[in-house]
Amino acid sequence: MDANFDNAVAAGLDVAINAFGTPFTYNSHTYTGIQTDNDFTLDLVAGGFKSDYRFSLHCRKADFTTLPQPGETLTLGGTLFRFVHVITSADDPGLRFDCTCTDS
Repeated sequence: MDANFDNAVAAGLDVAINAFGTPFTYNSHTYTGIQTDNDFTLDLVAGGFKSDYRFSLHCRKADFTTLPQPGETLTLGGTLFRFVHVITSADDPGLRFDCTCTDS
């Protein structure tokens, strides 16, 4: 990719995260990402109901020295969630984490 285009994408991501970012904690460090794709379901299971809250966080790849792995946990808004997918590519300055409730 063109270096100027990469710089423009990274700058746009910085502006968006600074304007709309949501703080979360992973491994005792606070990061900021844009929270999207909120989806809540309530399923009837043996013994009652099971809730499932799913969302994505779009973050700057450069903020992380080590990327979270699926199954690891993060805290957002005082609630514990689990990383389900970590989506990134070599050419992209951003990355996406798909997350869910820890009881899902």
